[in-house]
Amino acid sequence: MIEIFSAVFAFGWSAPVAFGLFAAYWAQQTGRNPWLWLLFGMLLMPLAGIALLMLNGDRKPASPGNDLGHLIAVNKDLP
Repeated sequence: MIEIFSAVFAFGWSAPVAFGLFAAYWAQQTGRNPWLWLLFGMLLMPLAGIALLMLNGDRKPASPGNDLGHLIAVNKDLP
């Protein structure tokens, strides 16, 4: 019985913690308070995800002139 309770407890907290860490990382990368987003993401997972998507929706997409092809390693010695 204790094993079942500990498994349910571990799985019940793993998703909120994982999403909270993801929200905190995403917030930090976009210049927002990661601690606030960690708590918000852990408590209200779907709302935090929607809020982050809405807040970052106004970011400009990468322009087609920014070619990043020079960053990809290509072997030219293969036939």
